[in-house]
This record gives sequence, structure tokens and C-alpha cells, in this order.
Amino acid sequence: MYLCAMKFAVIGSGNVAWHYTRMLIKAGHIPSKAFARNPQNWDTCFGELNGIERSDWDGIHENVDFILLAVNDHQIAPLAQQIHPSATIIHPSGATALKDIPQENFGVIWGIYSFVKNQPLDYSPIPFCIEGSNDQTQQLIVDLLKNVSDKVYHTTLKQRQQAHLAAVFGNNFITLLLQESFDLLREVNLPEHLIQPTLMQLVQGIENQAPAQLQTGPAKRGDVPTLQVHFELLSHTPEWQATYLHLTNVLLKKYGHSKL
Repeated sequence: MYLCAMKFAVIGSGNVAWHYTRMLIKAGHIPSKAFARNPQNWDTCFGELNGIERSDWDGIHENVDFILLAVNDHQIAPLAQQIHPSATIIHPSGATALKDIPQENFGVIWGIYSFVKNQPLDYSPIPFCIEGSNDQTQQLIVDLLKNVSDKVYHTTLKQRQQAHLAAVFGNNFITLLLQESFDLLREVNLPEHLIQPTLMQLVQGIENQAPAQLQTGPAKRGDVPTLQVHFELLSHTPEWQATYLHLTNVLLKKYGHSKL
């Protein structure tokens, strides 16, 4: 068990690097050095932090307990292959397999949240999926998070990837649909806040009810005339018309109605 504060290095300077660095500082750990290819990005991410040094690549692994490899998913394995084999690597990816990391000691801390740089957070409600290449690395990760969140889940690769997919459906796709919802209101000079009460009703509802219990609307009740009106209103945006048709037909089938 790791009983004292751990020193760590950071590679990367994006949203996750910004948040994980501050999250680990709040938990009592010490970022001693960081590497970013762009000096301006380094300053934006780490410049306000005391005691953290601008590291070169070759020395990034020295005198630290682990390296936080907070880069885009497709960069994780290639960059890990360039880091000293004795280093302990931790990455924050929801989809990257541990087998792609060449070090003996490596693991995952994936927080199920949309992290945005320069927006401070309370990290305690955030769930984390973790995985380690061996017992030692697994214990290191558990100890890192014990002062961060009590919502820590030991997951397999498939579980983590499926949770990542679930987050895409439950967050990224919903955000995209909300963008289109707002655009539809703007087209006819209506304010975006028109749909906010029903949106908040949904958000509050899923705290106590399953989504299926909250489903309403013309597709659920088989209101074909209304569905056809909607379909025609989207004729100027064929990609959204096709999306509307597909999702409507999924709902119609689910609730025992014929396809549109």
C-alpha cells in the first residue's frame, strides 16, 4: 500500500491533463514535472501550479512514482513505446487496451465525465473505472483515488469500453441532439430556453426512474400525422430527416406500432 503522497509526471496539456493534475493535487499527490510539445499549451495547463517543472522527454520518467499519459487515445500506445520501460504508466482512456502499453506496470483511471479545461470541479461524485496490469499497479491506482471518489469500479477492458460506449449514447449523442433542438428554435426566432423545463424534468426524473418510464411523445403513442409533420419540417436538412426517421422507427417498433 502507498501510504504517502506520490510524485507524478504528466505528458499532455489538454482537458484531461488539466483536470487530473488538479484532482490528484487535491488528493494530496505531487506533480513534479510535465511535458507538452507546445510551450503555450504547457503554460496554460501548468503555469499557475507551484513546484512543477517543464520536463524534457528523456527525463520524464525519473524520480516519479508514475507518469500520467493524458493524450489522445491514438497517441497512447506510440508514446508509451518511447518512454523508459521501467516507468509506471497510467492513462485516462475509456477505450484503449492495456495490451497496447509496453511497460510492465501500467493501468487506467477513466473518469466518466466530460472534462473541460479551466472549469474547476468537485471530483467526488464522479465515477471512475480502473484497471491495472498487476496487483502492484492496481493498488497504486486504488490509493491514488481513495481521497478522490468512493465511486471506483474495477473493470475489464470490455466493461470499460462498453461503459465508454454508454457514455457516448448518454452524453455525446444527446448533446448533438440538443444542438439540433436549439437550431430548430433559432430558425423560427424562438428562444432556446423554451425546451429547458422539459429537459430539466428529464434530468431530474432519471435520478429515480428508468428512462423507459419517462418516455413520452408522438412515436410512443403512434401519432402518425404528427410524425409526418415533423418529417416534412426537416426536408431542408436530409441528414436530420434521416436521423429523425430512424429514431422514430426505433420508438414505433419498441411500442408496438408500424414503421413510418
